[in-house]
Amino acid sequence: MFRAQLRDKIQRSGGLQQWALEIEKLVRKSNPGADTKMVDTNIVQAFVDGIKDLEVSAAVRLRHHTSLKEALAHALEVESVRHNTIKFQPFWTRSF
Repeated sequence: MFRAQLRDKIQRSGGLQQWALEIEKLVRKSNPGADTKMVDTNIVQAFVDGIKDLEVSAAVRLRHHTSLKEALAHALEVESVRHNTIKFQPFWTRSF
């Protein structure tokens, strides 16, 4: 049951931290008693696969993180940079 939910799980509302908590809980429920390293790998993979912002997802995927903590920190950093870049973009490069 949890594995089916996990396969189709995409970040909805809420931030990346909420998404990380949600996905970690679901992966742990779907892999009871599994090897810790395998579970961590599955958590990172599911987290990255479900990030709704495709640019953030791609950037995080390229680093091949081994822990959710690393992947989340990187995703937050990329999201912040993207937000600040768009916010301070010169007016002539913005699309209206």
